[in-house]
Amino acid sequence: MQFLPSITLILFTGLAYMLSRVDLLAFYLPGTYLAWVYLRFFQLQPDSGGVHGDASDDFKVWVYCLQMRILFADVRAAVCLQNG
Repeated sequence: MQFLPSITLILFTGLAYMLSRVDLLAFYLPGTYLAWVYLRFFQLQPDSGGVHGDASDDFKVWVYCLQMRILFADVRAAVCLQNG
């Protein structure tokens, strides 16, 4: 479930290019980023006594991007090792 947003973004981007509907990306990609900004900084956390946003290290965007790069590197390495 951790990588579901990225997988969805990748699939939708590929589908938009295949269907020649690249104009949809102008709404989908920034909308996803703005949703992350809202959840990270503005959403009221009910169990934290009125604190806004999610300040955990797991929700930082650079950690998430790093984990995605590691996942894709592992997949590429597995494919290369099978073919080589």
